[in-house]
Parts: sequence; C-alpha cells; structure tokens
Amino acid sequence: MEAGQDFSKLLCADDVDQLLRYADANYRIVKYADGKSINYDVRKIVNAPDLYSVYEAWEQGYSISIDYLNRYWPALAELCQHLESVTHFRVAANIYFTPPGDQCFPPHYDGHEVIVLQVEGEKEWKVWDRKPEYTLEEGSPVENPESLPPPVMETTLKEGDVLYVPQGFPHQARTTEGRSLHITLQILPVTVTMFRGLILQAAEHLKVRVPDELRGSIRDSLENPGLGERLPPGFLDHEDLADSLQGWFEMPVRSRLVEVAKNAIIHGMTYDRQPATTGHFGFLKDIRLIDAGTVFRKRNQSLCTTGLSNGEPWLRFHRHRVVGENGMGELFRFISESDNFSLADLPEGVSEKAKKRVLGQLVRQGFLSIEHPE
Repeated sequence: MEAGQDFSKLLCADDVDQLLRYADANYRIVKYADGKSINYDVRKIVNAPDLYSVYEAWEQGYSISIDYLNRYWPALAELCQHLESVTHFRVAANIYFTPPGDQCFPPHYDGHEVIVLQVEGEKEWKVWDRKPEYTLEEGSPVENPESLPPPVMETTLKEGDVLYVPQGFPHQARTTEGRSLHITLQILPVTVTMFRGLILQAAEHLKVRVPDELRGSIRDSLENPGLGERLPPGFLDHEDLADSLQGWFEMPVRSRLVEVAKNAIIHGMTYDRQPATTGHFGFLKDIRLIDAGTVFRKRNQSLCTTGLSNGEPWLRFHRHRVVGENGMGELFRFISESDNFSLADLPEGVSEKAKKRVLGQLVRQGFLSIEHPE
C-alpha cells in the first residue's frame, strides 16, 4: 500500500449525482445483509435513475456502485488507457460509495486483478488466501464464508491509500463510522493460455499447419484455463514472445504468428474505446498551420501496431489503419514508439509534404493531438 495520494482529482463524492444522471450508467444500489447482497429497486426517469429514489436507498444503508466509468468520465478514461498502454492488459474503473457502517457484497473473489484507490473516508478490508477451487475466471461469492480461515490481511484504507488484490483472492470491505468512496481498477491479465489460443487462430488465418500435439495442448488448456500463468506487464514489447513457439515453427513463421496475435490483442483492447481527452475539434483547425516546430502528442498513449502489407507500410490503431507510401515504415515506427515529437524530429527519407499529410490524417482520426505552447 502507498499513502498520501489525492484521488479526488479523478472524482469525488460531489460527482456521484452527476454520474448517475448518465442514462447508460451501469449502476447498482446494493447492500449486504442477512448473508446476501440485496438490490434496491430504484425508480427510473427517462431510463436514468430517479435521484430522489437513490437518496432514499442511501439513507437505508444501500451503497452506490457504478461500473465502467472509464467509458465516459474523462479522468478515469485517461487513467485506464494510460495503464493499458503500460501493462497491455485491459483496464476498467468502477466506484463504490458506501454509507457508514455498511458493505456492498459478501466475501468474494474476482476473475481479474484489483487495485483499490481510496478517495474519501475509510474502509476496513479483509483479504483471504487463494485456494485451488477459487479459479473461476468470472469470480464468485465464497460459499460458506463463515468457514473461511483467518485472513492473510486486515487493514483499514484511508484517503490516498492503495490496495492490490490479486485475482482469485477472497476479500470483503466495510465502512467504519463515516462514509467511504473508493475506485476499483479492474485489470484483466493476458495469460499464456489466452496468447496461445490467439496463436492458434493466427495459424488458421494464415493457413499455417499446426502440429497436432501443439493444437491439442492449446485446446486442452483453453477448456481448463484456471488462473493460468500470466504474461508480464508490457509483454507486447518483449522481443522473446516468439521463443515459446520454438521447435514448432521456423523463425519467420513464428514472428508472423506473434505479430497477428499481438494485433488481435490490441484490437480487442481498443476497438470499442473512445478517446479519453477532449478538444479534438479544436485540433482540426490547427492542421493547416503545421510546420517544423509543431509538437504532436499521442492521445492517451494510444496502443498501436505497425506493419507491412504488399510492400506498403501501415500504422493501425483503434478501428483505423493508415497506409503510407514506400519508405514510411521507419516513420510509422517512430510515431508508434514516441509519446510526443515535432515535425522536425521525424526520420529523414520522406518528403515534408508527405509527413504533413500523414500527421494531419492521424490528428483528424484522433490518434494525435497538437500541443499548444503555454
């Protein structure tokens, strides 16, 4: 745990009303009582919750839980996309706003990693050790929680504290004398089994023959994934990913299979993502003013891939694929590996006119933003 962070810059209790006004908010009004979680039947007004109904539930000890806030709350969208760019794992953000002396859920374990950011108040946490049976990827409440052994951790999170709970570790949280607001970051790791499954799909796509022994091994592990061995954070940048296929395929084929699998992972993480930052339409008017000193920044450190098809280099991000002329491969690689740069920083070998055209296209499609001097 680390203390002293100011998470109110991400959101605070005053924002909860506004968050609930979003008609598509994935929310629950819930409390844990008599050994089970009880949902409050909130009235609706034009598909959004009636806030007066929510206030009534809060006074009766119900917590407010809102999932996937990274889809529309800019600060959390930016945080999650930054973590995704660093870890290469999918990340989502939920919040839990709990009245004094209450809790939302029974002891349970999750099918993902959890990082808790305590925004306001205090919350008492208990974490139990993982057991072999706690391996369902979806997570689940613990059966017979009264039979749990002593927890491996008991702690009280205070404002600014951080807690990490690994996948499969049962846990519960309860407020003390005051209310509590915390953010939960859900991190879904990529396992070796998942990656090998993508390799199998890549082989079928590329019409590469997969040895029967390897195919059987991959399918067996996909049918019984358990928790599985995780790939390390930042694994997409590791040059030794193809080593796990050594002995099964020749090197050029291994590299191609890994490239297709990596593209599939990035596409799966980004195809439904909205840009986290605002101001896009302001950038558009600046495209015609691009010159050697113009500074560009990759929006939200967007994940992207580069490659070559039929002799033409390309850069892919989100649902877009920008194709360049011959000689632009190095330029695309430079852009994909840089967080910010100027036109003058780009590699030689491509005309300034062509560079401006590509940069303008990447700004228009939301991959790059134009930095304005202070």
